[in-house]
Amino acid sequence: MSEQKGILESPQGHATLLTYDVRDASAAQDALGRLWEDVTERLHDWYRAQTLTVTVGFGLPIFEKLGRADRAPESLKSMPRLGGDAFNPADTQADLIVQICANDRSVTYHAEKAVRGHLATAFSLRDHEVGFGLPESRGVMGFVDGTGNPHGDARIPVVLIGDDEVHSGGSYLVFRKIREDLAGWENLTVDQQEKVVGRRKADSAKLDPESEPATSHRLKSSLETAAGEIEILRRSFPFAGRDEAGLLFICFVRDLAQYEAVKGQMTSRYTGTEDVGKDAIESFYTAVSGGDYFVPPQPDGDGYIGDFLFEG
Repeated sequence: MSEQKGILESPQGHATLLTYDVRDASAAQDALGRLWEDVTERLHDWYRAQTLTVTVGFGLPIFEKLGRADRAPESLKSMPRLGGDAFNPADTQADLIVQICANDRSVTYHAEKAVRGHLATAFSLRDHEVGFGLPESRGVMGFVDGTGNPHGDARIPVVLIGDDEVHSGGSYLVFRKIREDLAGWENLTVDQQEKVVGRRKADSAKLDPESEPATSHRLKSSLETAAGEIEILRRSFPFAGRDEAGLLFICFVRDLAQYEAVKGQMTSRYTGTEDVGKDAIESFYTAVSGGDYFVPPQPDGDGYIGDFLFEG
C-alpha cells in the first residue's frame, strides 16, 4: 500500500489543521467512509491544479474509545511531556487530525468546509489552526525551515513504516504548535541570530565550524548514534495572529522515537555525554499544544481511511 497524499509532497502555500474528538462512536464509521469517498473521488481531482492534499491521522485515544485498542500500532503511544513544554499533552491530544494543504487559500477553505460537513455527525471539532508558506520556506523568524530534511528516495526509510502487514506504507505525524518570541528574537543582531540557528540567514549555508556555538540549533537537532543519523521529515507551516505568531511544527517519521530522540537532545544540556547547554533556539520557542498521530496508508480498492478500526 502507498502513503497518503500530503506527506512526501513539498509543502504548499497554505495549510489548515483540524483536530477532532469522537462524539458518537456509532456514527464514526459512516462519517469516515463519506469523508474518504469525497476526498478521493472529488476533492483531490477537482483541485489537482492547486495541489490540494487531505491527510488523515488517528490519535491513540480513538482506538480506546472505539474498543479497538488492539488495532493501535505498537509505536503509537501517548505524547510525552518534553522539556520546555507549556502544555500537558494529555490535555491537547485529539482522536483525529486532518491536514489540508493547497497552493490556494480558497481551496483549503472549500476542502475544510467539506471535511467539517462529513465529520460533523460523529466528531466534535477540538481545534483549528491555519498556517501559510513564505518564500524559500522561511519561518517568521526569517530563516529557512527544513534545510536538514532528507531528499528523494532517502525520505522513504525515514518516514514510512516498512515490513508490517497492517501498517506498511503508513507513517506517524507529530504536531506541535510553537509560539515564538519574535520581540526577543528581533532584538538580536543578524550575527547573533545566525549563531543561534547555526546557518547564515541569507542562504541557509552552515556557519564556519570555528564560529558556530555547540548550542546552535543545527548542531543540537542533529543526532548521531551507533546506527547512524536519526532523521525526521519536517513539513511545518508558519502562523500569525493578532497576539501570537510562530510555527505549526509538523514532522513525519516511521517511529515516534525518532522525533523524541531529536527533541530530547535539543532540550537537554548534553550532546552525547558533553555538557554544552540546551539548544539556543529553545529560548525563543514555547510549545503550547500538540499530539501524535498514526497516518495509515491509502486503503486498497473499496477501503476507506480508518476502515481497520471497524472491520473484523
